[in-house]
Amino acid sequence: MKNTRLIVSILLIVFSLEALFSLKEKSGVSDEFAHLPAGYTYLKTRDYRLNFEHPPLVKMAAAVPLLFLNLSFSRENEEWQRSDVEGVRQWMFGKKFLYQNRIPGEEILFWGRIPVLILGVLLGLLVFFWARQLYGDEAGLAALFLYAFSPNILAHSRFVTTDLGISLFIFLTIYALWRGNFLLSGISLGLALSTKYTAVILLPALGILLFYLYSRREIKISAAFLWFFGMLLIAVLVILLSYQMTGLGYYLRGLRYVVWEASKRGHPSFLWGNYSSYFSRGWVHYFLVAFLLKTPIPMIILVVLSLFYLRKNNAGQAKNIAFLLVPVFFFFFFASLSRKQIGLRYI
Repeated sequence: MKNTRLIVSILLIVFSLEALFSLKEKSGVSDEFAHLPAGYTYLKTRDYRLNFEHPPLVKMAAAVPLLFLNLSFSRENEEWQRSDVEGVRQWMFGKKFLYQNRIPGEEILFWGRIPVLILGVLLGLLVFFWARQLYGDEAGLAALFLYAFSPNILAHSRFVTTDLGISLFIFLTIYALWRGNFLLSGISLGLALSTKYTAVILLPALGILLFYLYSRREIKISAAFLWFFGMLLIAVLVILLSYQMTGLGYYLRGLRYVVWEASKRGHPSFLWGNYSSYFSRGWVHYFLVAFLLKTPIPMIILVVLSLFYLRKNNAGQAKNIAFLLVPVFFFFFFASLSRKQIGLRYI
């Protein structure tokens, strides 16, 4: 298709400008008070006590521009010293770091959000490339158009949170496995696990996809096992590197905390006029309702139509369908079983 590169460039520029002009006007959201200051302290001290319940990768990436702002930080800060045993202290530390520093908090947030926006652009490019390789230039451009104007994507490409980063690395992991790139899939799995603990859901999805490739006789069963455990080993190395070889204990501690939170404690949430508090079950249909309410109606119609199209035109497309839908099913399924139900961004 003529002018494909030009159209891709225009869509990504429009996407970036949409996010850039709006992120300057957005005050800090609650997670940013913990994530951005935590990432800064990781880079300065190699100590991961702040916000240990989330892996460090995206937080550190967001904090890189802050290293050039001559910000004030002291290890004698009481909130920083006690945050390891009192989780609430991280929020107190974060607010003081942002709004009682040498640089205005709005400027700190602005520069911290830019790396997340860059991740959003990279994910857009990856969406285009995979769709194009599946179904041609027109499909790639259509997918990128839907991505560039997705309210949910735009919303979270402007904040220092882990959701956009985990979306990128999960997508890249599945894409790399579809391409048969074992090394890239392992690296991306490590990046996903270093960004958000929900990436552990990738493990059964990857296992099923590898078994599917074996059933199609594309790989031997021994190769499937070697690929799976090889990707795990590469991923562990990436996790170690993300903690600068010093903080793996915090990773395991955070993982235990998140498993307990998702399976036992839960989180206060709201649906259809009803309230679910800590240690309540929540609703199995929460994310389905959130998806239907928060997704533009034309997009929902296109999703439904695409399923009918796949049903009628699946000759030779079985592998593509499996790689597109199996990860979606796993994330929807496990999210629906989780007791932590606080927004569409989780899926």
